[in-house]
Amino acid sequence: MNTSLKKLTQNQVASQSIDHLGLVAATIHNVDLINLVDKMLPINQNKGANISMGQRVAGMILNGLGFVDNRLYMFAEFLSDKPIGKLLLDDSVLSEDYTDDALGRCLDSIHSYGVEKFFAELAYTIALNKGLLGDSIHMDTTSLTLHGAYDFTEDEKSNIVQPVSDKLLPTPDINYGHSKDHRPDLKQIVLAMATSGAAGFPIWMETHSGNSSDQKTLHAASIRMRDFIKDFDKGEKKLIYVADSAAYAACVNQTEKLLWLSRVPERSNHVRELLELPDETFSWADQGNGYKICYIGSAYKEVNQYWAIVSSEQAYKREIITFKRRLDKAEIAVNKALNHLSHQEFGCEQDAIDTLLKLEKKWKYHKASYDVVEVKKYDNIGRPKSNVIPSKIIYKINGTALRNDDAIKLSERRKGRFVLATNDIAQEKVLMGDMLKCYKAQASTESGFGFIKGNDFQVSSVFLKSPSRISALMAIMTLCLMIYSVAQHQLREGLKENIETVPDQKNNETNNPTLSRVFRLLIGIQLLCIFSPGLEQTMVINLNPVRIKIIKIFGPTAMKIYGLTGQNTSNNTK
Repeated sequence: MNTSLKKLTQNQVASQSIDHLGLVAATIHNVDLINLVDKMLPINQNKGANISMGQRVAGMILNGLGFVDNRLYMFAEFLSDKPIGKLLLDDSVLSEDYTDDALGRCLDSIHSYGVEKFFAELAYTIALNKGLLGDSIHMDTTSLTLHGAYDFTEDEKSNIVQPVSDKLLPTPDINYGHSKDHRPDLKQIVLAMATSGAAGFPIWMETHSGNSSDQKTLHAASIRMRDFIKDFDKGEKKLIYVADSAAYAACVNQTEKLLWLSRVPERSNHVRELLELPDETFSWADQGNGYKICYIGSAYKEVNQYWAIVSSEQAYKREIITFKRRLDKAEIAVNKALNHLSHQEFGCEQDAIDTLLKLEKKWKYHKASYDVVEVKKYDNIGRPKSNVIPSKIIYKINGTALRNDDAIKLSERRKGRFVLATNDIAQEKVLMGDMLKCYKAQASTESGFGFIKGNDFQVSSVFLKSPSRISALMAIMTLCLMIYSVAQHQLREGLKENIETVPDQKNNETNNPTLSRVFRLLIGIQLLCIFSPGLEQTMVINLNPVRIKIIKIFGPTAMKIYGLTGQNTSNNTK
C-alpha cells in the first residue's frame, strides 16, 4: 500500500445541494425574469446593495420551489447551503446576501410599484415572448388563511405610501371572511388569479381583503385585466374571459365591455326548470368522456347568448350517491319530527292537520301519510262507565314518512347537469361546439390554487410584517406557480418531441409527468467543492442517465448549471 498518498481533510471538501433547483433556475433564466424585474425595480448598487431586485425575486422563487413535498416555506436561511452563484450564473452572488432586510425591501419595492401592476407587466411580457398566451383567460379566487392575530397598527398598515393611481388597488385588509379553507376562525386574504394557454400560465393576480365578495371581485378584475391588455398591447389581443357562476350576473351587466363565458347559476327558477326537463327533451350531442351537450339560444336582461346544457355521466354518478345519502338522513329527521308530533295534543282535528301541513312544508323530498285520532279525557281514573260524559276531547296525529317521488325525480334529473353561457355570438374566440372544452380549462386556475395552497404554508416573520408585504408575497407565490407551469410545460413538450419518457411514481414510463415527480427524481444532486494546496475544483455529482435526460430537455442553461456543457456526460454518471 502506498502510504505517501495525501488525504483531504474535512475543511478541504464541502458540498452544496442543487437537487431540482437547477431546473427552476434554468427556467427563471429562460424567461429572462431577472432582467425584466431589474428594469421595473432598478437599484443603485453604489449605495451598498449587493444583489439586484431581480436576483432577490429569483432567490425567493428558488426558496418557494425548493421543497418537493412542502412548497413555499419562505425563509431567508433557505439558500445558505445552496450554490446560489452557480444557480443564478453570477459568482458574485452569495447566499449571505439574502438577508431579511434585503428580502423585506424587495417586497416593499414590489408594493410601491403596485403589486398587480408589477405582476401583470412581468407575466404578460413573458407570455408574449414565449408564446404562452392563449385565446381564453380563466379567472377564479381563493382564500389563504393566516395563523395569528394580525392586528396591525395604523403605522404598520401605512408603512409604505402607495402611489395614488386609479389603476392600483388598495392594500388589502387581513380580516375574517367566507373561508374556502373551512377555517372561519382564522383571518385571511383573498387571491384572485387568471391563467391562460396550454401551460396554465398565470397571467394576472390581485390581492383583496379577507371579506371581499367573488360576485364583485371576479368581474371587476376581468375589466381591469382587459384595460391593462388594451393599454399594454395596443389593443391587438382580444381574449374571452372564463369564470364560474359567481361572475355571471356581472358579465351580463357589462357585456359590451368584454367577451365572456360563464357557468349560469342555478338560483333562478328558469335554470332549475330547464335542468329538470326529461332527457328526451334535449337534442344531445355526444362530447366523449361521458359528456353530452345541447345548445340553445337564450336572452337574459336583453343580452343575446348561447347557452349549452351540459350533462356529465361521471358527475351524475358522484352526485346521485351523495344525494341518496342526504335523502336517507332527511328521512330519519322526518320520522323523528313525526314521532315528536305524535305526542302533542290538539284542541280540534283541523289544528292537528294544520300543524302537520306546516311541518310538511319544510320537507323537500318527503310527505306524510297520517291519521287523526280522537282521544277522550275523563276526570276519574280507570275505565269510564258507558253513561259518563268525557271532560274534554283532544286530538292526536300519527304520521308515517313517505318519499315525494315527483320531487326526487326532478332533483335527480339536475344531477350531473349544468348550464354554460357566452355572449360570443359571432364565435370570435370560442366556437359554440367548443364551449365545454373552453370552460373545462378553468381547472388550470383551480389546480394553480391547489399548488399555491398545497401542504402547509409557512413563512418567516419578515414576509408578514405588514399587509403590504403580505400582498407583495402573494405576487411572489404566483411567480412560483408561473415558473413551475412554464417548466412543466417545457418538460412535457420536450419529452413528446424527443419521443422520451421518465418513470412515474409506480415506475411506469410516461411522457406526461408532473414536475413535482421529476423534482423528486433529481433529489441528491450535489455540487462538490475541493479546496487543497495546488487544487481547487468543483463538480456536480450524483448524475445518472435519467437525470441527464431530464436536464438536457431544459436546454443549454440547465446543462451549464449541472456541469454538462462541453464534457462527456458519462464521466459524471454514478
